[in-house]
Amino acid sequence: TFIGFAALGSPQTLGVQTAFAYSNDLAAPTAAGCQPGWTCTTHLSRTFVGRTFESAAEKPNRLRWSHPGRPNDWRQIDFVDIGDAGEHITALFPFGDHLVIFTDRSMYAMFGQEPDDFQVRPISRVVGVPNPQCVAASPSRLFFWSESEGVYSYDGSSVRYLFDKLRPALLTGRMEELTPGQMAWADGRLYVPVTLDGLHRTLVLDPTLGRQ
Repeated sequence: TFIGFAALGSPQTLGVQTAFAYSNDLAAPTAAGCQPGWTCTTHLSRTFVGRTFESAAEKPNRLRWSHPGRPNDWRQIDFVDIGDAGEHITALFPFGDHLVIFTDRSMYAMFGQEPDDFQVRPISRVVGVPNPQCVAASPSRLFFWSESEGVYSYDGSSVRYLFDKLRPALLTGRMEELTPGQMAWADGRLYVPVTLDGLHRTLVLDPTLGRQ
């Protein structure tokens, strides 16, 4: 249940490096640097980077991973392209036994323990997020803001829409999300910054109350 409002903080920004070389031999790492990209996380002792920059070209739907335990060593063959060529990877979040991959319009899960058995499966083909700050993790669920739709949750098996009662305010323009979103989970509650009737507010969701 969304129960109140609070003040809003400032958005964060991301940066990337441009100089990089691959380290293709797992037995002889060279510490050549971290793969440039738009969003990253750690999972299974590896660093994962989405929406990579390679040879001065952007690969919007490419996901790469490092040598195990070595974020400055990457093999050129260790990658997978997610979804359709027109999709942009926007956020990466480890969740349970898999990695959740958000694009601007879809969600995917990567299962497996080693590159040889990595498998990517779709979670949703109709909802995604614009940036990493539009996702917040609780112990049991991922919450995320899908652009022009509002808040959803993912429990490891299915996606649930949480904004039924507030969606009319989005549709009429009374409510707008703040760029770049910057949702947060703290003390058992979800905090969602929005603009409501021209004023900056933060919606507070308490899942323990059992209703929207």
